[in-house]
This record gives sequence, C-alpha cells and structure tokens, in this order.
Amino acid sequence: MFSLKSLGLDPEALQRQAQDAVEALRCELEGIKQELAAQRVMLGYEYGQVPADVTPHDPRVLPFVTVVKVPGDPGSSERVNLTAAIGKTVTKGHVVNVGSTKAIVRFIQDKAVERGVDYVLLPGAAIEPSWFYDELEVFEAGEGDVEVQVLAQ
Repeated sequence: MFSLKSLGLDPEALQRQAQDAVEALRCELEGIKQELAAQRVMLGYEYGQVPADVTPHDPRVLPFVTVVKVPGDPGSSERVNLTAAIGKTVTKGHVVNVGSTKAIVRFIQDKAVERGVDYVLLPGAAIEPSWFYDELEVFEAGEGDVEVQVLAQ
C-alpha cells in the first residue's frame, strides 16, 4: 500500500489546491450567471418581454396624462415622478412638445447605472421611448417658456 507522502506529495497542499480550484470555478460560474442574466434582459427588451421586476403595461388602465410647464428662466426645470403617479415603472407612453420653443427632456431610471438620458424636443415633436423610466425632467432650452405633454402607462 502506498501513501501520497511516499509519492512526495503533501495531502494538505493538495487539499488547498483543490479548494482553490473549486472556489475559482464557483466565481467563474457566478460571472457566467450574471452574464446570462444580462443577456436575458437584453433579449427581453429586443423581443418585448418585460423583466420580472417591472410590472407590464395593462391596456385596461387609462394612461396618466399631464402637462409640464417650465418658465423661461435660465436653468429652470420641472420634474415629474411618474412612478408615484401611476404606481409602477412607465413601460409605454409618449412625450410631446406642445409649446412653441425647444425643450430638453430627461428620462430618469431609478435602478439604472446611467440614470438619465437627455433629448432635445423641437416644437411639435414627439418621442415614444422604447425603454422603461420612472421620472421625467423637463428643462428650458434658452428660448422661453416650455410646455410638454406626457402620456404614461
């Protein structure tokens, strides 16, 4: 009968190496799981599937409609918490500049890494976001009073 020591191997060192290898595999598997989760969310956006943590659009519920007015003072803005108004993250809707001056619109996502995306809306222009958002902030663009209509579901 032989032993590991007779072969010149240290059993404790082999056990430590095996534990280190198992831990490295565990970390790699966790990374793969996170990557697959990110791919699943991306494909969900691509094919219209709502992520599990977002309440989907219900066509039986009337949309929330509001008009956001911002005075033409330099640097002024108005922020609307749409999640508080409709009770869930906005999954459908549009924003229309119904005023006669340019408006800067920022869509804000509470859970996102990059919290806001800015868009310049010309008078009469509309945008129908294809992403989820929680709040909307409207800025004046240096041309005077701004008036933006929001429909959110």
